[in-house]
Amino acid sequence: MFDFDELNEIEKYFHLDELNKQLEQSKKDLSSWFYSQTMLTRLEYTELGVISRGFRQDTKVPSLLKGIEYIDQRIERNELRLKYFVRYLTELPQKECDKLLSIFRLGETNKLTKKMYHKTLEEIYEIEAMICLREGIEPEQVNSYVEITEDFNENLENLCDYFAI
Repeated sequence: MFDFDELNEIEKYFHLDELNKQLEQSKKDLSSWFYSQTMLTRLEYTELGVISRGFRQDTKVPSLLKGIEYIDQRIERNELRLKYFVRYLTELPQKECDKLLSIFRLGETNKLTKKMYHKTLEEIYEIEAMICLREGIEPEQVNSYVEITEDFNENLENLCDYFAI
């Protein structure tokens, strides 16, 4: 009925808090790993003989900082996603918002209506486009969903909105 990847994308938005907690834990784990390694000078036996090797701060520290910066950027983008997704949910009618929350929190995606699915997916695509533009990346163009009904005037209005006429 619905595309698995798109459903997974919607579900990801309902679990952004947990993802941010995992990223924070990853950042702590990265720092813990870095400081748990030995930073002492040591002797190594090679074919050249006995040589002294030391901890190379000039290569190791920038790698740590780059890793932490990368995780911080992911957390920041997820916080933006969460901010705008929560704003979208608050703009929905209360009944529709509650239904959407219960569907994805309980994993009952079979109760999702086509209209709600496409509306939520379209909002997620807008949020992703905003994130891409903010990072200086050209967003992927996604075609909007247009529902054709029995009413000619409604179809005409939907198509005019779709083609921005």
